[in-house]
Amino acid sequence: MKISKIWLLSFVFFLIGNYAIFAGAGQQSSAGTSTNESSILNPLGQTPLLKEKINLTMGMVRSPLTTDMVDNYKTKTLENDSNIHLDFVYYGASSTEAQQKLELEIMAGGTELPDIINFGLDSIAQGLYGSQGMLIPLDNYINTSSYWMKDGIKEMPYDPWKYVRSSDGKIYSLFNYAGEFVTEVYSRFYTNTVWLNDAGLSMPTTLKGFEDMLRAFKNRAPNKDGTKTYPFLTERTRIENYNVLGTLIGPFIYLGNVNTNRYFYKEDNGTISPAFTTDQWRAALTWIRSLVDDNLIDPLSFTIDEEQIKSIGSATSEYAIGCSSYYPLNYIPLSDPRADNWCLIGPFSGFNGGDPVPMYTQNMPDLCYNITKNCKYPEAAFRMGDLMMSEKFSVIGRWGEEGVDWVKPAATDTTYFPGVAPYLIPIAVWGTPTNKLWAQSQGPAIKPYKIFNGSYVQGRIHYLDLWAAEMGARAIQYIHPEKVIGTIVYTQAEYEKIAEIRSNVESYILECFSRFMLRDMSLENDWDKYLTELKNMGLDTYVQTARTAYVRMNQQ
Repeated sequence: MKISKIWLLSFVFFLIGNYAIFAGAGQQSSAGTSTNESSILNPLGQTPLLKEKINLTMGMVRSPLTTDMVDNYKTKTLENDSNIHLDFVYYGASSTEAQQKLELEIMAGGTELPDIINFGLDSIAQGLYGSQGMLIPLDNYINTSSYWMKDGIKEMPYDPWKYVRSSDGKIYSLFNYAGEFVTEVYSRFYTNTVWLNDAGLSMPTTLKGFEDMLRAFKNRAPNKDGTKTYPFLTERTRIENYNVLGTLIGPFIYLGNVNTNRYFYKEDNGTISPAFTTDQWRAALTWIRSLVDDNLIDPLSFTIDEEQIKSIGSATSEYAIGCSSYYPLNYIPLSDPRADNWCLIGPFSGFNGGDPVPMYTQNMPDLCYNITKNCKYPEAAFRMGDLMMSEKFSVIGRWGEEGVDWVKPAATDTTYFPGVAPYLIPIAVWGTPTNKLWAQSQGPAIKPYKIFNGSYVQGRIHYLDLWAAEMGARAIQYIHPEKVIGTIVYTQAEYEKIAEIRSNVESYILECFSRFMLRDMSLENDWDKYLTELKNMGLDTYVQTARTAYVRMNQQ
């Protein structure tokens, strides 16, 4: 068995054991550094937010897609409208790296924490750090000092604070929300339309059609330059994620978006249960394995990394890959005519017929904006976060500058979605380097359905936006809201009970998925051993705890 890391759980115990030291130091520091801000605050709803300029430090994950954080359109506009100058403190290039660095700073007493943390921490971590006095609660500010976020929250399909509130009952974070059909029915199988047309095939809508497409790709004529071609190739971190599992297993057993439901499904009576122990999961793996056996899904997908698939994809002036869950424009330049010749396929219906089964779940709020004990101007910091959740900055944070990166639609424009009016037309391509946005570190924002779905204007978008809109328009008619689980919010005690179990279970099912596909484990002979190992890890405790938390959340 592969033993997973349990550094987070160990850290929880460390902090609990040192509660008196951290809590006392943190609370005293907070009281000692805060100041009376009433003299510098302008009335709610007025910009700039402050009567005089102040400086705040902001901890960030540095995105390679943001070329300059200082000479940056969002930064300059935000500083102008807030009267707050931002000094950025970089916590690494990934969320994991940033969280680990933050934990080390907290273990050292938190004296080096910036005023604001602008990257994701889950509700459990926030409750823990808040109880130690490292993060300040925002409940009072939300009730008395919020203005810009209120209109956006009215547009959301649920109460966001239900999912933002920590296990101690307090709110420590503002959030980023995207109401967007194309991510709520998420499917990311990028397919080569040239190869589809050469084979005389239309876009597959069934699992059998998907298999037939890959077989046609395998049997096509070789590239003229002699480079190898692959019917389906991705890289190892994407072969096990929800793109592949959700799209191909969903028609066997409804998964929704497995990134939020943790591979659980909802039974007809409303009980949530693990999908990965069912006969349907096993049947799905048996079929997927047959695709690997036939090299329709290339076995390299389980071993190569991102740089290797980029190298394979860019090694020819023709096409190397027919279908992938890896974005082809990561290795094909936008200036290359081949960049246009892709689409997103799916959703698929199963071998027993019926409607296609999209991965569907409502997008959840991403917690992303905390104010630390070191902040001398916490209300000003909160009001800046509130301003970032306004319609103006939510649009800037995702699309950039009006008239340059996006324009208003014409009266004759229409979207891909019935009943959704056009809102804006993007010009800049998301996912390419820019100094207009903060990219993946965009911070708190509310982009409701009217904005995000209104950006998918027919004939006015390209590349991923276009492919995703076409896929979303196909899929949204088949969604099943009654099957959605969404994020499960645990209490501190529940999380401590299942943290190690959940980590081990998820690592193990993904490890076994790859091993089953490569026949290092046998679905015929090792399935019972697989179930027994999951049980020995504590799966029953995990399932019962998840069910208890889920019932409690839905009774509130």
